[in-house]
Amino acid sequence: MFVLAVLCGILRPPTLELTRAAARGDLAALRRVLESNALDTVDLDNALVIAASFNNVECMGLLEEKNAGGMEKALLQASLRDNALAVRWLISKERVDPAKNLEAASKLASGSSALICEWILFRAMRGLH
Repeated sequence: MFVLAVLCGILRPPTLELTRAAARGDLAALRRVLESNALDTVDLDNALVIAASFNNVECMGLLEEKNAGGMEKALLQASLRDNALAVRWLISKERVDPAKNLEAASKLASGSSALICEWILFRAMRGLH
């Protein structure tokens, strides 16, 4: 399936490299891909979601600097995997545009026994964070 996605052009080489770097938390590789490719040729939003899935907050910060969107999808992925650091980062008031889908993320966390993220989101929905 993965090879098929590459052959069909769904994952172009720069996007593939960006996604791999985001998953590994390899900030140097992420910077290299971003500096050597036009930003409109790579999928920044997907890379942010992947970084959140693996709790790679530093990569998420770099992607946000490059105007990556997808905060809501990233919050869902981080909540599902109980990635507390990523969840806190995504809902932080320091974000230019923090994720707003707290209730959906909380339900997902609850359904996947992601107790830490469920608690973080519960407190955020009550204005206690």
